[in-house]
Parts: sequence; C-alpha cells; structure tokens
Amino acid sequence: MALGNAPIGSGGINSFLIYAAQIAGGIVTNGVIAGGKLYAIGTSPFWLDDARTFYASDIAPFWTDAYKAMTYETPIIEPTVAIEGAAMTLDLEMAGEARSIEYRFSELNPIWSTNDLDAFYRLDAEPFYADSNFALIPYSTWPGQAVANGRSYQFRFVTGAGSLRGMIGKCRLLVDVPDVEVRINDYPVPAGGARLPLLGKSFSKIVNVLLTLQADGGQAVRVQVLEKSASDGVLVTCYDAAGATVAGTIDAIILGY
Repeated sequence: MALGNAPIGSGGINSFLIYAAQIAGGIVTNGVIAGGKLYAIGTSPFWLDDARTFYASDIAPFWTDAYKAMTYETPIIEPTVAIEGAAMTLDLEMAGEARSIEYRFSELNPIWSTNDLDAFYRLDAEPFYADSNFALIPYSTWPGQAVANGRSYQFRFVTGAGSLRGMIGKCRLLVDVPDVEVRINDYPVPAGGARLPLLGKSFSKIVNVLLTLQADGGQAVRVQVLEKSASDGVLVTCYDAAGATVAGTIDAIILGY
C-alpha cells in the first residue's frame, strides 16, 4: 500500500532515500531488517510452557504469532533542493496494523543568541550562521504533501501491534520543484549563433528545449541546441545544407525548474 503519495508534476524531482540500515541517526524500535525491508518483531514464543500441547488441532495453524508495535524515526533530512514552493511527497511501501505517518521540521534560528554572554563572532573555522543546533518542533500528522522551504525535516512511521506484521519497504522523500517555462516566438538567430533570452525567468536547471525553424526565405535548413545553461541561457545555431552557420528565424520553448 502506498501512503502519503500525491501527483508529481513535470518539474525536477529529487529523491532522498530515508530508510536504510546504514543511515546514522535513524531509530528503529521493535523492528528488524530482512531482505531490504523493515519488519516488526513477533511476540509469540515457539516453545510453549510444559503443560501446553505442542501440536494443536488438525485445523489450527502450526505457526502463529502476534507482532509488536514498530516505530521507525528517520535521521534529520536536509533536501539539497531548497526552492520555495517545491512539493514534498512520500513514495512509501508500508503494511501493518494502525499505520501512521508523522513529520516535523526545524525552527529557523535567530541570528542573535539568547545568551548575553555569547560572542557575536564565532571561531574562524565555524560558520557565521549556526545550523547545527536547530530546534525541531513536535511531530504532527503528515498531510500527504508539504511545501519545502529549505528547513530540515524528520519523519516517524508507526505500525500498531496485532496479528498483521508491520512492514516498511520502499521509503523515499520526493521533492518536486515548480516548473519554469519560457516561450519565444519569431526570434532572429544571427550567423554564428545566439543565446536565447530567458525573459526574466530564473532556472535552477534547463531540462528540455524545443526549437522550430521557420521558413523565412533564408538558407537555414536546421537549428541545433549547443548548450543549456541555467545561468547563461540556451545557445542555438542555424545551419545551411552544407553545414555552415547561417542566420535563421526560430520559435523556442524552454522547459526546466
């Protein structure tokens, strides 16, 4: 069962694996790792007391068990993509009784310390703005999707006690950044090429560029993208039938985030 999922747009998607046995700081309570998944620990012993019959009735199952409530608390997660408006969702495989997902995030640190005796400037090797001693607010129910704002996050997954064994398998945090699109019409590209204007839009990454060469009476027969730079823009060049650069007129759609 997939819990906490929401539709993902066409913008850049960054995946952060938040379940792994080797991740330092993650806390597992009443769980064991087997086959790459996290399973709740059973409560029923194999050997019963001396007065009990080892074999039950013909229709009773030989193996029976009940399982403890399992909790997995992730390490502190700091997404490398911190863009205002980015949508965070969970790609999660989870089973068990009374499942719940909670999350919390860090409060923003004040620049001024609350201790009057603290020095304003720290040691030379330390950053001016401290972020290692941030405070996490209390856990709240995961709404299925949240907006990333550059803070640090932590998740807690719980499966209840019962006859259905708790399990956490695939567990990823996805950050879907907002799409950015630029449409350019009737743009004159000089011989030797040109960078297309971004029309005031800012990109973190340009993913795709769609070019259409117009029949303007010139010698250009094709247009090609030479470079996609989020900072400098898209470099394009028109060519004639012999492969020489010539002037041309194009339409362009630039997609990214």
